[in-house]
Amino acid sequence: NVENKRLEIEAVVRGFFDAPNIDTKLVFSRDSMRVRPLMENYYRSHPMTRPRWKNLGWVMTVDEPGYRFAYAQAIFEDLEPISLVIEETEDGKYRVDWESSVSYGELDWREFLKVRPAEPTLLRVIASKSQMVPEAGAAEGQEYLEIKHANSEGSVYAYFDRNDPKFQPLIQQLQSGNWKDVPLTLRLCYPGPSSTGSLSMSVRIANIEGKGWLILQGTRS
Repeated sequence: NVENKRLEIEAVVRGFFDAPNIDTKLVFSRDSMRVRPLMENYYRSHPMTRPRWKNLGWVMTVDEPGYRFAYAQAIFEDLEPISLVIEETEDGKYRVDWESSVSYGELDWREFLKVRPAEPTLLRVIASKSQMVPEAGAAEGQEYLEIKHANSEGSVYAYFDRNDPKFQPLIQQLQSGNWKDVPLTLRLCYPGPSSTGSLSMSVRIANIEGKGWLILQGTRS
């Protein structure tokens, strides 16, 4: 009955956006101990904005077994509305998922495209089934996705072995989103020197992390 909790949720969401510094924002953030170093890293290169609060928009529950999640819409006087994921903790408190709110990655998307890291790098991305295949044809069992970022330009083609059991959660999430504009948290890396051809910018999907843009830390309830 999430509507009965609206006032409490609004107080937490407003506190999250009104926070003047990292310490205060962490008070309203989910998994604060794990997230602190990520937040410190992020705000070294991103300003911590404080939009002028207006009110809480819609709130809806999220069906995720073992968790108490909700989506909520924050409405501002000077900014477009922002959709957030809220978690109700075991002690009845509400916390905002900061990582998904900023689509946090270990590198900015533009930096990832520029640096072309060989080490698997965690990124929150949007994925769709690729309409292209390598000129030589995809290897047996290889699936290609078109990957883009929610807040930056540029896209890449990413491949994974659909027969590898570790990618079953990835396939399930893609299927539930009809393979179109599916939010994912992936570890991506460049496989080596750029080749020629239609998919010369392809990257390898090394792993999938969490569900959607959420990192699920064990069962909460």
